[in-house]
Amino acid sequence: MEYKIGDVVPSHFEPGIVAGAYIASICGCLLTVEWLHRRVTGLQNIRSWLDTFACATALGVGGVWAMHFIGNRAIIMDSGDATLQLVYDPRFSILSVFLPIIGLSVAFTVAEYPLHSKTLERAALAATGIFAGLSVVGMHYTGNFGIYNYHLHYRARFFAVSIIIAIGACLAVLTLFYTVREKWINSWEKRGFCAVFLAAGVTSMHFTAATKCIYRLKAFHGPAALHSRNVQVIVAGVICGSAGLGALCFLLITRRRTAVLKRCSQKVMTSCAIFDAAGRILVTTDGVLPSREVADQFYMKPFDDDFDTTHPVFQWIFRVSRNWSAMSDLIPKMRGHLQLHKSDRGMWDTGVDPHEVSEHSPAPDYSIIFRERFCIAAASLASALHVPLENVGVLYDTIVDTGTLKSEQPFWRRRSIANAEENASDVEMAVGVGGFGKGHLLFLTRRVEEADVDKFLNAGFKFATLPRIGPTIADTLQITLPALEMHMASLVRFNDKFWDLHKPGTWLSCFALIPKCGTKGFDVAVRSDYRDQLPDVQLLPYEPLSWQMELLGAIHEATPSHAVKHLKGIRTSGLRTDEQRFSMIVADAIEQLLKQLPAQCMSNARFYGQPVNVHYSRGHQATATTVFSFVAVADLHTSFDAYLNITRTPLSFFNVRHQTYAGSPHHAALARDIHREFGPPLPRPSLNRRWTRDSKATGSSLHTARETPNKVRKEQSTTYTIQSADDASSDHTASFETYDLADYPRSPRSRKSTGLSPFIDRDKKLGGILVDSETLVRSDSKSDCDRSLSLDMGFGLGTTVAISSGNSEETFVDQLLAFARATILKSHDL
Repeated sequence: MEYKIGDVVPSHFEPGIVAGAYIASICGCLLTVEWLHRRVTGLQNIRSWLDTFACATALGVGGVWAMHFIGNRAIIMDSGDATLQLVYDPRFSILSVFLPIIGLSVAFTVAEYPLHSKTLERAALAATGIFAGLSVVGMHYTGNFGIYNYHLHYRARFFAVSIIIAIGACLAVLTLFYTVREKWINSWEKRGFCAVFLAAGVTSMHFTAATKCIYRLKAFHGPAALHSRNVQVIVAGVICGSAGLGALCFLLITRRRTAVLKRCSQKVMTSCAIFDAAGRILVTTDGVLPSREVADQFYMKPFDDDFDTTHPVFQWIFRVSRNWSAMSDLIPKMRGHLQLHKSDRGMWDTGVDPHEVSEHSPAPDYSIIFRERFCIAAASLASALHVPLENVGVLYDTIVDTGTLKSEQPFWRRRSIANAEENASDVEMAVGVGGFGKGHLLFLTRRVEEADVDKFLNAGFKFATLPRIGPTIADTLQITLPALEMHMASLVRFNDKFWDLHKPGTWLSCFALIPKCGTKGFDVAVRSDYRDQLPDVQLLPYEPLSWQMELLGAIHEATPSHAVKHLKGIRTSGLRTDEQRFSMIVADAIEQLLKQLPAQCMSNARFYGQPVNVHYSRGHQATATTVFSFVAVADLHTSFDAYLNITRTPLSFFNVRHQTYAGSPHHAALARDIHREFGPPLPRPSLNRRWTRDSKATGSSLHTARETPNKVRKEQSTTYTIQSADDASSDHTASFETYDLADYPRSPRSRKSTGLSPFIDRDKKLGGILVDSETLVRSDSKSDCDRSLSLDMGFGLGTTVAISSGNSEETFVDQLLAFARATILKSHDL
């Protein structure tokens, strides 16, 4: 049939192309939703604006513009005669590209604008949906206005319905997305549903507007216009295909990152656990914690050591994380040192496998390498979070075992393990169920205020509740969900109590030591909820007066029963009423304290009549608490199972905890040690070294109480000696954390004049750290102490255990240890 100018040309839809247009819109909407999910949510940096523009482009061009021109290709004029099909004015086609980008940019900006009122947030979301819907409508009718060979006449009702569909779909999808995106942070399926629904709205709007539309012919087009029409469809198809590939790449990258994190669960990792005031945790856009690898494994010499809170390396890291300023300027040197030591295996340029290192085989000092790698990993996390190293967080007081589950383990199997954990009587069993962990996770944690939350959002991170992202984190760490929830709850308590805990007044406590098996030192009885606090009872809400201190000094070295008897006897004496009242307060406090601990734990307790100052808060306004304490040494088999509020912690770690409060003199000492050890150049370790154990520190040198009942033993501790192959007979010792790297002179006289340790191979050293010849950096982790104390624990023979301070600056722990040593030795002398 031939048509003349002004005739109405009938039209119909091609179903296959309609379906293709919908798929094209899905591709653009998928990319938009995934990009919105990963975009920087703040508006205070250039990246956030670029992300907003990218999201608007993905939806405006990929989800709307490309769909429009593919969808219009589905409108077949008459019987399909090429000379009658729709063709477009390029100027309006180009204009229709920019209109949705501008409108959607405004919409997404309004949605991300920080508001602190629920009403305003709802109004902003409503404006977002309206702006987005009008952008879709504007693009559609602008593009159709560019059809130069037809006049289009729309039916009013379909025109109105198309606008309602566009605004309604955008309003529903974007409101849903922005409201629950925190809940969908680890659910790409639900985000995909949003994209599918949004694409359905956009496509429906397009074909609703085209329904019953009257096309009145106004011009015939030539072959050039037909070619232009084909080019537009090709461009639209390429755009949609690219959008689909982009969305697929997002998903593949996410899957790959998850797989990498699962493999990292077999390694030593450090992660940031940052909480806001509402208890939400900071995560990446993939719903996992910001993490960095420290090492493949922690290699230990000797091999019966465990990497736990008693290990000197962990305690060093614990102290450094509370004093980052002491080593922040050394990070570049540490990076250079590690680069010098990098090999094909990523560990040592010596080619020595740490697994193959025997007791007397050459081995580099892995302690220094491990500590450097931890510090660099922490600096890398700080850089990723856009915060100074000092604000990256403090080390959590527990090492989390990871890799306890097999990655190929089915979900139903993991749930059965989780159910078994919930029924376990011991909370610690929840961590162990499923096998021993193959990796270790060190948490750096802190709590941030609202101002800092906005900074992290601008840096591209999100805050989410644990129920939403817990399964994803547990899966990447390869641990059970209950175990993760237990640790996260502990981290929240840790942060709440770390900065804000203040205990004013005067307190009565019990410093109870419990020996460990195998002469590995002592544990200390502490509170379960505050593992840096002894079991205690408040005596006074203020500092003690002089007469009150004299009254407490009168029961110095008394047992609890004798102290109570003495204090209650004061009622019949001629003392003042206030002194009698205070004596009853102390007696009642002692009886309350006795209820907190097993009877066998307090059987040989002695009262220390001198006050000690304890710093519980680690904040900048840390104040000292006055404490009077009983000191006891419990039996080896003392159990606290029946006392839920009491647990055990290693003595050495308990002492380290109380060296880290704000203003502690130990911070300055640590800074000096760090700069002395890491400040000078660090060359390659010699292959001529071998690890030995100091013969003076072996178990054969330990004596029982029966052998030397009236002697105070010498300080003994297990130390490692690093000897060169040419100087194996040297009796000089150094801690396994010491790394002698000085260029020593050949003559003994000049060596003596420098005060440097002589056991390095002088012909092969190139430079290093200047240290005192008398410096002993750290004792072995198998003992908590550097002084030995022999006690008869009631087994028929003496048992040797060690107690030490390990620092020149005394803590209250050192004072109580000295009292324990003196009173116990005195009792043995009797």
